[in-house]
This record gives sequence, C-alpha cells and structure tokens, in this order.
Amino acid sequence: MEVQSVINESALKEARKYLIKPGIRKISAIASAAFVLLAAYCMLSGRPSTMLLAVFAIVIFYGELKMIESKQIKGFLKKLDELYGKTEVIAPIVFRDADILIQNPLSGGKSAVKYEVMDTLIETEHYFLLFTKEWQITIIAKDGMDLGEKDRFLKMMEEKMPGLKRKYGKK
Repeated sequence: MEVQSVINESALKEARKYLIKPGIRKISAIASAAFVLLAAYCMLSGRPSTMLLAVFAIVIFYGELKMIESKQIKGFLKKLDELYGKTEVIAPIVFRDADILIQNPLSGGKSAVKYEVMDTLIETEHYFLLFTKEWQITIIAKDGMDLGEKDRFLKMMEEKMPGLKRKYGKK
C-alpha cells in the first residue's frame, strides 16, 4: 500500500503536542504538580516569596515545553528551506511485506524502516502520526484517502504492526 507523507507548517502544527516524547511530558507534568503542591503549602503557611518561586517554576516548566515544540517546528521548516528551498515535502511511503519504504523526492533518498521499530500511531483531524520507538515521526496525510482507504490503511497497520499503540488526537 502506498500513502503520502507530508511535512509542512500546517502538518507540524497539528502534530505539535505529540512532537515531545511522552516520557518527557510525564516528567514535566509530575514536576509541575509537585510545584503546585509546594505553592499551595507555601500560601497556606504564609510564605509568599517561596510560593512565588514555586509558581515561577510551574510557568517555566510549561513554557519550556511550548518553546521546545515551537523550536522543533521552526527547525523542521528551516531545514526544508535550507536544504531544498521549499516549505513543504510530499513524499510517497510504501508499506511493503517486510518494511516501510520512505522516499524523499527532493533528495532522491530512500530509507527502509522495519515494522518492529514502530511504536505509536496517533490519528488527528487531517493526519496519521506514525512514531518509532525513539519517537521519530512520519506524518501521513489523510486528506487524499477516502473512507475505504483509511479502513484498509488501519487494517494493514494492525496486521503489520500488532503491537502498535493506537491513540486518537484532537479531531
């Protein structure tokens, strides 16, 4: 089966909240929760300066995640412009018997990725986001697929990658 991968600003913005590895997000959420508890304790015990430091730490943790997401998107787009003078790459991806063939029509490069390295499939409104275990992303456009093609794609994903985690993003 052949599908189209797309990298452009719109696709990256829709994928934005998934670009950071879930483990890193979880650590950040736990740290933020700890600082919320610290801020509440400091407020109740009459330590306003320590409370302000805890609130500042919460803002830093949250702001850092958003900044990293933005930098990743800008970095992707800057590399596209620098390497190819383009703001978008649309590339064929072929799901073969033993692997996935990812092709770059701008460079002529090809990469065969084994199904075993795939970890997570996230479905958003316009894209399927396919992640490897090391959280490398392949963005697959849904817009060119009719309902039957989407169903065949998802069935093929289940058959080729039975351990693949499936998540549903914002639709």
